[in-house]
Amino acid sequence: RSLPGAGQRSRWKPSRSSGFVVLCVPLARLRCRCSRRGLDRGRSLGQLRPGRASRCPRASGGTHSSILGILKPEIEETEDLDEDWDFEVDLEQKKEEAREQHQLSLRSGRQAGHEPVMLMPIMQWLFPPHCSASENDEISIRAGRAVYDGLYVDCTFGRGGYSREILSRLSQNAQLLALDIDPTCKGLGRVLEKEDSRFRFLQRPYAELPEALEELGSEAISQQPQGIVFDVGICSVQVDDRSRGFSLQNLDKYPETRMDLRMNSKTGLSAAEWLQEATVEEVAWVLREYGPDYQDSIHAERLAQVIVDDQEENGPFESMSRFAELIGRSLSVGDEPFQHTYAGRAHPARLTLQAFRLFLNCEIEQLQEGMGRAFEVLAMNGRCVITTFKRKEAMVVEHFVCQMEDPDPETVARISKKRRLVELYPLAGTDLDYAVRLLANPLKAAYGEVQQNIRARSGSMYILEKVPRTCPRVKVKPRKLQNRFKQPVSNPISPQDSEEQ
Repeated sequence: RSLPGAGQRSRWKPSRSSGFVVLCVPLARLRCRCSRRGLDRGRSLGQLRPGRASRCPRASGGTHSSILGILKPEIEETEDLDEDWDFEVDLEQKKEEAREQHQLSLRSGRQAGHEPVMLMPIMQWLFPPHCSASENDEISIRAGRAVYDGLYVDCTFGRGGYSREILSRLSQNAQLLALDIDPTCKGLGRVLEKEDSRFRFLQRPYAELPEALEELGSEAISQQPQGIVFDVGICSVQVDDRSRGFSLQNLDKYPETRMDLRMNSKTGLSAAEWLQEATVEEVAWVLREYGPDYQDSIHAERLAQVIVDDQEENGPFESMSRFAELIGRSLSVGDEPFQHTYAGRAHPARLTLQAFRLFLNCEIEQLQEGMGRAFEVLAMNGRCVITTFKRKEAMVVEHFVCQMEDPDPETVARISKKRRLVELYPLAGTDLDYAVRLLANPLKAAYGEVQQNIRARSGSMYILEKVPRTCPRVKVKPRKLQNRFKQPVSNPISPQDSEEQ
C-alpha cells in the first residue's frame, strides 16, 4: 500500500487474504515529543496526538526504538522528566541551525564559483575534540558554539569554500594555511588574507606541505597542524572553464574548446603538445595505467594506435571536439552515426580524457606523496579528511591506510611469524612512531545534496587519524609479492568430475 501524503493521517487496515496487519506510517512525520504529560502509564496509541510517535530516552524497562514498537498498547514508565523539557523543540532548533549554516556556506561557495561537496560532514570530522577552545575565547562567546585552537591546512583551496567554513570555526588564536597549484586561485587567496589575519595562502602543490610550513616560518603558530583536508580532483570552476578542456559538455556548441587538461596552464605541456611528442607505446601505457579499470591492454593499444594514426594524417589535436569525436567513433558499436552528448559525464571519451588528465598533472603520484608528507607533519591525534571522486583516487587512499595501519595486540600475538606480520602489516617493518587509523567507513553525499549539486554523486569522504604506534618493530624483509600468491594446482571441480556428474 502507498504511504499517505503530507497532511493525511496514518491508518492501518487488516489484510483479508492473510493473517497479518499492514501498517502505513509516513516516516518523515515521525516526531519526538516526550514530556511528563505524555508519559502516563496506560495511555494507548490511539490517544497520542496525530502524526506523533513515542521515542523517549531509554529507562530501566527499555523503550520502543522502531516503528513496530508503537504497536504496543502501552508505553512503559520512564523516569520523571522536567515538564519544560521538550525534545522536539530542541531537536528541531538544532536541525534548523545546522541547515541554515549549511545553506549559507553553499551560497558563499556558489558566489565564488564553486559549490563545496559534503561541507558539513567534513566540518564535523575535521576538528579533534581535544582542540576545543576555552569558554573565555571571544569568538566562542560571540558564535555561541564550539570553536577550535591550533593550525589547520586546506590543501586544495579552490574557491575557498572549505577555508571560509573552517575559519568560522577557529578561535582567535588559531590559524589556517591554504595551498593550491592553480594560479587562478591566488587572487581569491589574497582577498581572504586581507579579510582575516588568521589566514595564509601559498601557491604550492599539497605534496610540498612541509616546505610550505617552513616558508611560513615564524608566522605559523605551529609546525604541526591539528587538521588537514584534501578535496582531490578538479573543481567546478576548472570544469566550466572552456580554455582548460576539462569538460565534454555540449561540444557541438563549443567546438573550439582547447585540448589542454592542465591544472596550471603556465607549467608543463598541454595534452595536445604532449601527444605530438609521444610514441604509440607511451600513449598505450597512459591509457592502460590511468584508463578505466575494466579496460583490456589490447583495447588500450588499439586506442593509442588510432590516436597516433589520426594525428599523423590530420595534424595535432588543437580542439577537444575533434579528439572526443575520434574516441567516440572508435568506441561506438554498430552503424549508428556518432553525436556528441550534451552531458559530459555521458560522453564515451570521458574516461580516455581523464586518463590523460591524471597523467599530465601527476594527480595519483601527488596524492600518494601528499598523504605521506601530510602525516609526517600532522600532530599526534590530529585528523586528515580526504574527499575523492574517482575509483583510482579511492584506491590510493585505501592502499595508504593498509600500509600505515597498526595491528592490535591480539593480532600480533596470533601471527607468530615475524615475516608474515610485516607482510600483512607493513608498518611493523618501519621505524615510524605513529600509525594511521580509519575512523569510519567512507561517507557518501546525502541525497538532498546530490539533488542540489549533481557533481557530489560520486564523492567519498575518508576520515583518518594519526595515532601512536603500538606494534613492535620487526627487522625482517617481506617476501616478494609473486611469492606470496600461488595458483592452486587443480580446480575444486575438475573437468573429469563434471563429466561423471
